Amino acid sequence: MSNGLSFLYLNKKTKEIEALQEYVISGYEHISEYELYINKILEKEIGVGHTFENVILSIHSPKSMLIPLPFFEQGQERQLYAFTDTLSADQEVLTKEIKPIEAVQLWVVSSKLKHILDKFFPEAIWQHYSYPILEQQLKQSNSDFTKDSISIGLNKEFLDIIVINKGKLRFFNTFRYKTKEDALYYLLSSFKQLNLNPEKIIIEGYLENHSLIETITFLQNYIPNINFPTASSKWIYSKELTLTDKPIGVAQTLDLECVL
Repeated sequence: MSNGLSFLYLNKKTKEIEALQEYVISGYEHISEYELYINKILEKEIGVGHTFENVILSIHSPKSMLIPLPFFEQGQERQLYAFTDTLSADQEVLTKEIKPIEAVQLWVVSSKLKHILDKFFPEAIWQHYSYPILEQQLKQSNSDFTKDSISIGLNKEFLDIIVINKGKLRFFNTFRYKTKEDALYYLLSSFKQLNLNPEKIIIEGYLENHSLIETITFLQNYIPNINFPTASSKWIYSKELTLTDKPIGVAQTLDLECVL
């Protein structure tokens, strides 16, 4: 489950990010309560019938997998996903092709949550939240670049580790963690498994919110070369947005990005 809901409004005519709104959601033990609150937020923020030229929905889910394109069969998503994890009747499996690595990403979302979002955004593009990270790193990785490019997707409850070498995906895994020490353990264990030296590799961290700064600061004590990607110069940020509110690695062709 995500830790909240955020909206990013892009004006493509002025090339300006006009608004960035975040709702932190906590204290809900049952998914039904969470979904009901999401519905209320969307009614307040968007309203049924409001249209955008394009909408993208990025879903936070630790349950995802990659399947080589030749092994993927349309209509068999549940059967394919069931090889690695158990699915309940109220869950749906969504997919998105990642063309640079000739693979399909599968992830799980609550059927009720999908129904709520489809009501507000019937023409939306769905993607797993790690998709922009994968796509960006694959584009930036030069085929002649011999060093490993490492990205960390950090959430309050889990982290993704992505390693790309010469334009090819070498490693992608998601780990659940409870403490900052857990996060460090999974990072260092992955580096050891891949025979990587964290002191010589630049790592880009993708932060979900500012409350994770403590974890990042702790990690930097052991992995000093953690860097953060700079905001794109393609978009102008509205004056009401402070420097710390500037989003990192945002989708750059959309009027609305909704992240859960």
